[in-house]
Amino acid sequence: MKISPMEIREEKIGRGLRGYEVADVERLRERAADALATATRETADLSEEVGRLKKEIAEHKEREGLLRKSITTVQLVSEDIKKSSEKEAELLMAEASMRANEIIRQAHMRVTEIQQEINRYKRQRMELESSIRGILEYHGNILELGEEEARKADEELNKVKIFPK
Repeated sequence: MKISPMEIREEKIGRGLRGYEVADVERLRERAADALATATRETADLSEEVGRLKKEIAEHKEREGLLRKSITTVQLVSEDIKKSSEKEAELLMAEASMRANEIIRQAHMRVTEIQQEINRYKRQRMELESSIRGILEYHGNILELGEEEARKADEELNKVKIFPK
């Protein structure tokens, strides 16, 4: 049973021969005691609730602090990972560039070797052609000499035939 301060102030207590009416005072006391007990319980309940809520707020603030620290740590780790990934990518690119340059250098060397080989084969062919021409010319000359000697021999033979035996 609730009672407000105004109700207590407005409560009319009857006067008797010896002052206030005892029953009215007792009834008012009882109501005031009930109201005070209720208010005390509600105050205790509210104080308990306030304590629980303060504790809950403190726990939430602690969790928030931990989350902020975790987020900061994750951001730092993420930045470190990003930086190391970028460095690794740069190293890989540099290594790939060096490998590509080495492959190109080897290809140029091979091209030079092949060109030298082609030039050597051309010289060999020219030498062979020259040698074959020389051989053909030599044999051509021998054939001409042989034909001329054969013609001279035939002429001699013809001269000899002119004279009977």
